[in-house]
Amino acid sequence: MLGSLIENFTTIKSIPVNLLVEPMLKHNREESQYVYESFDYDFLSFVSQHHKLSVGIAVFISDEMSKIILRNSSNSKAASVVMKSLLYRYINKNEMQEFVIRFIDKAAKFYISSFSPSTYELVQSQDNDTFLQTTQTMDAQKIKNAVNSNNRSSPAPRESSPNLSKKKLEQLHIKYQSGRKTQLPSLPQ
Repeated sequence: MLGSLIENFTTIKSIPVNLLVEPMLKHNREESQYVYESFDYDFLSFVSQHHKLSVGIAVFISDEMSKIILRNSSNSKAASVVMKSLLYRYINKNEMQEFVIRFIDKAAKFYISSFSPSTYELVQSQDNDTFLQTTQTMDAQKIKNAVNSNNRSSPAPRESSPNLSKKKLEQLHIKYQSGRKTQLPSLPQ
């Protein structure tokens, strides 16, 4: 079925692709449990290169793909192929540039939320300046921790998870100093 649909689009150049794609995406958006299948990605990849695709629908498709990229790791690769194709084609359009800014903001908030819920709530509740201040505060905390670990005359930690407690770090330093040479964790980058 998908093959014949794509063949019809390539042979009959006057088919309005927007009339087919927009209702499909709106239906999938309303259907919260809808899972895109591989043929959906193939079709959207074809549509992303169609000459009659409008910028508005391209942004709509990109928005759907961005949600999949951020929330569904198993399908993120397929969604990123469609999204990249649309970005390469429409990056000079204002609507797509605005979408990219929103996507970067959403992705940064998603990334920060993986560190601690309180940081994410701070970013969600206030404006972009607070977001920048939050990331600068996180960087300042990393520097402070590195200075504190160097002041204890022990080598700087090498790898770490963001959830490593201060007590656990001290235990690792004690093990290292006692001659066990345990590999020390470093601060998160």
